[in-house]
Amino acid sequence: MGYVQNLFILLLLVKTSVLEEYERFSIKEEKQDPHPLVNLGNSLNHRLTTLSSPHGILLVKDLRNYYNLLSDVYRLLTRKDGAEIVKGFKVYNELEKQGGPTHLNVTFDFFKLKRKYNWADSVEVQDVKEIMLLTKELWEDIQDRVVHLRSGRPEPEPVEESTIDWTPFLREVSSGSEVSHY
Repeated sequence: MGYVQNLFILLLLVKTSVLEEYERFSIKEEKQDPHPLVNLGNSLNHRLTTLSSPHGILLVKDLRNYYNLLSDVYRLLTRKDGAEIVKGFKVYNELEKQGGPTHLNVTFDFFKLKRKYNWADSVEVQDVKEIMLLTKELWEDIQDRVVHLRSGRPEPEPVEESTIDWTPFLREVSSGSEVSHY
């Protein structure tokens, strides 16, 4: 009977130790700062709804930066290297918790935007509309890619580099903000 009691106590200690380690790990995970893409999306959401950005050009630049960072996530998800895909999934999961890029769900008046920033012609407004549309399309492609990866189906062809060119004019803003934030 003593053997059974010792075995029970040993198993109880192991279980307690494992649970403590799991809780320590879980707490560490919860304390991590969100990815810069999440913070930038929240900032864009706020600035688009309140028009609080002091300069319209900064708003356009940040919309482009967001797009560029999101396209880096797409590239990660299309890699063959599992570690790269995991990095992409980490960012995707953070964004998905918020329902995707938050600034894409904002309803705002483009006329007010034009008036607030004294944009004489509609080129800037058209840029904002185009960047928002491209970002929405890119997010949809990311979601499709995630569904495909989660399905476990093999790739129809290698996708080391995406055949979609997601950088028609947006990379001009790049200021060293590649996806090195992981």
